[in-house]
Amino acid sequence: MEARQRLTYLWNRVGRTYHSRPLPPMVLPEAAPDGNERCARLEIAQAHVTQFARLVSVARILHTWDAGDTAPASAADVEDQRNQHRFRIVSRTLARHFRVHGDDQALQKLQSGIQNWLAGHLPTMELAMEPMNTALRLREWLWILLLAGGAPGFPSTLRRAMAASATQQASRLARHIEFDLPGNHPLPQLLAMWMFHALLADGADGSAARRWARRLERESSRSFISDGLHCELSPHYHLQMLRVLEEYRWLAAAMGSRVSEEFATLLDVGWWAVRHFTVDGTWVPLLGDNCYSFFDASLAADFHTLAALQARRERGYSDQPETESSFWLSALGPVPGPPSAIRMQAPVHLFREAGYLAARRACGPSEDLLIFDAGPLGHVPNTGHGHADWLSFVLSLDGVPLLIDPGTYRYSNSPDALWFKRARAHNTLFVDGCEAADLWRFFRWCRLPQRPVLDFRSTTEGVALTARFTGYRSLCSLIHRRQLRLDWRRGLEVEDEIDGATRGTSLGISLHFAPGWCIQPGSDGSLRLLGGPRQVRVTVESRRDAGATEVLSEPVSPAYSQLVQAPVIRHRLHSPRRHEHISTRITWAE
Repeated sequence: MEARQRLTYLWNRVGRTYHSRPLPPMVLPEAAPDGNERCARLEIAQAHVTQFARLVSVARILHTWDAGDTAPASAADVEDQRNQHRFRIVSRTLARHFRVHGDDQALQKLQSGIQNWLAGHLPTMELAMEPMNTALRLREWLWILLLAGGAPGFPSTLRRAMAASATQQASRLARHIEFDLPGNHPLPQLLAMWMFHALLADGADGSAARRWARRLERESSRSFISDGLHCELSPHYHLQMLRVLEEYRWLAAAMGSRVSEEFATLLDVGWWAVRHFTVDGTWVPLLGDNCYSFFDASLAADFHTLAALQARRERGYSDQPETESSFWLSALGPVPGPPSAIRMQAPVHLFREAGYLAARRACGPSEDLLIFDAGPLGHVPNTGHGHADWLSFVLSLDGVPLLIDPGTYRYSNSPDALWFKRARAHNTLFVDGCEAADLWRFFRWCRLPQRPVLDFRSTTEGVALTARFTGYRSLCSLIHRRQLRLDWRRGLEVEDEIDGATRGTSLGISLHFAPGWCIQPGSDGSLRLLGGPRQVRVTVESRRDAGATEVLSEPVSPAYSQLVQAPVIRHRLHSPRRHEHISTRITWAE
């Protein structure tokens, strides 16, 4: 841990009792800006509001903020993280209803919800005032002032109350930026502080706004590794952090500011990396941890927001499905900077530092995608969002997920939640009673193993690779070798070699399929998969009389805190010899 992170940890955590004292009231004086004057420089023109009203009347052209139409009735309704997330999006949705449709009832619900929050949450170190929750709320309130604060009929008392509370919240947040949690926490917090000073305090040209902008850009360079991926090695968090930084770039351009060339290049490389992990703009494999979407209703909406903004930068207009976020950002001002010159090239790409190998193929209007994981558990020093998925892989055919990572479920130390992080929950080798790394708590891995060794070559049909993982060797003497040969026209062959098994060890491999697929036994001993665009067959074989294949139904978490059941094929060796071999064949027809 760096010295800066140690000092921040002591300040934010050890000094918690001292910081729990309430801040003194910080009501803005009468002559100070009340949230309308400052935000007026970015006031959204009525022509844009009218255009948006036309867009929402066209079916399927927008991903709307899907949060219902009711605000929490009391402060008690927004205590936990889930309701806080919903409260923020509901508030923004109600502001949009009022701004676009002149909906007075929506305005009354918005005013009631915010007043209840103000009455129930003093600015002490409670859950609602944790740095991350404060940052996300502060950003949402500034967007509410941008959308509706200057509209006729918006109560000045509400505007002033929001501005005064935002000043108080920003004062606390400024002292508790979580640099001790390198990853996804500091960037949204720095964005919120920059937005507060640029929109509500001293303007984008003020010294405070420039200082927070420099901090945001500097921390961004520390948060992305040489591959262009976010350091937590999670496609979800990579997409979320790009969404944070892209919003900063567009808002800065709207206020006449420019980001550095290094920062712009970082965003362009990050977007190039995103495209290796997405299929048809709708499926992002849930490798590693995933949580709520910070800003929009879903991960797909976040992707479409970035895609629409990139299209505007490259072509001056968006030929992508427009989202509410991309519409409002582009309505505020000019397109920031020149288009990116980075283009996707090879159909097979290895992210060497992250350890992800991505192979894709265009298949008519859809795409096929394979991602193989030969990376570390997570990026040191913050490995908390990693999963025990060494040598695992996910596969999508014709844009439809076939083999998946089951997701995360929720951030909890309960056995149900911890199951999603263990090897058994991934398409790789598992050993009963033995994990290659110790999971103490949900975010606490210890005794990290060495990362796998990977060798690969592209072929005319697809890709061939060999990987070796020795993480089990110190515990149960196991070494796992996996060979994978992919032919996009015919199928996938996986050969697993397990060396060093001892008598009494129970081990096996798992194959987790996406919800919607149905597994039926075939007449030739294979397993048929029904429910997708292609006919798929799976065969798993090992030494005669040594292994058994079973079809199970196990949980999958398609979104945070959601559970559905999906089919799993598990092949288990109950009494393995010192050297064992498991052969898996997944075949399909074009």
